[in-house]
Amino acid sequence: WVWTDNVFISFKVSLFTVRASKGTLGYAGMAIAGIFGKWKEAKAKMEELFDHSLWMEEATEKFCMAGVETAFHWCNTWTMVKYGSAVYIFLIFMVILFLSMGSGFTYYYTHVHSTHTGRMWIRVCYTIAPCCAMFGLLQYIMLTFWLGKGEKQLVGETKSNYGLGFVFGCVLTLLTLVPLYL
Repeated sequence: WVWTDNVFISFKVSLFTVRASKGTLGYAGMAIAGIFGKWKEAKAKMEELFDHSLWMEEATEKFCMAGVETAFHWCNTWTMVKYGSAVYIFLIFMVILFLSMGSGFTYYYTHVHSTHTGRMWIRVCYTIAPCCAMFGLLQYIMLTFWLGKGEKQLVGETKSNYGLGFVFGCVLTLLTLVPLYL
């Protein structure tokens, strides 16, 4: 969904997990440690910090630890990412629920018994679903916007971008408007 990287560390963030890996200086540090014969110790320390996937809650706890928070000031950003992901997941389930209910009401209205009440519930469900999808996407953008932008005190430029999963989510959000039109 979102990725960010700089010379020290790279993050790939989905709605459920965070993948942390070394940046350019991380690999350079490993090479220097290998020259001085402390490669295994350095590798163990680097793997403890980087090169593994964490669940969103674990990542937030790890990046809000006292030493990490003092050095990088990430806690607020990662807390926002965690909340943005959790709310977006909840709203995705609400979209699925309302689209399913709307299709059930549409089936009943079309094939069994057409009433004004049925038509009203079809409109309600097909209106609430895109509203939930758009609100979820908007709040996710607002809460994850600062990911990768707060590390300006680090050496080098920090890049951050929304990935293919995010674009797919935007397309699906627009597609939730189709049943309302039909």
